[in-house]
Amino acid sequence: EYVCVKAPMFSFTRLPNADPVLGVEMASTGEVACFGEDIHDAYLKAMIAAGFKIPRKNILISIPSDINRFELKESLNILKTMDYQIYCTPTTSDFLSKHDIVNTKLSYNDGEVFSYISNKTVDFWV
Repeated sequence: EYVCVKAPMFSFTRLPNADPVLGVEMASTGEVACFGEDIHDAYLKAMIAAGFKIPRKNILISIPSDINRFELKESLNILKTMDYQIYCTPTTSDFLSKHDIVNTKLSYNDGEVFSYISNKTVDFWV
């Protein structure tokens, strides 16, 4: 009748100067478990309980493979209808543009991607 999801809880905001880049071990300082009517409901509750903030306007997307890009196409179209500005790394941008999803391409070469993150121009990146 319900679904339960566990989400990691990271301490980056409580550890000054901690490197927020995760490695393969993804060492978290705890986790939360939440119940929901379906997997989407339970996952959203778990992410919010773990301190995740829903992005307000700007999202940076970097998707490593076409298979994953196809899976996210519908979700990205929904975000566009909600007036989110979508920024992308070069290959992700090319893929989305080919599929009529408007986005802004950012470059790695001049540090543009990293400056958008460090300057907090984007609210969320994945």
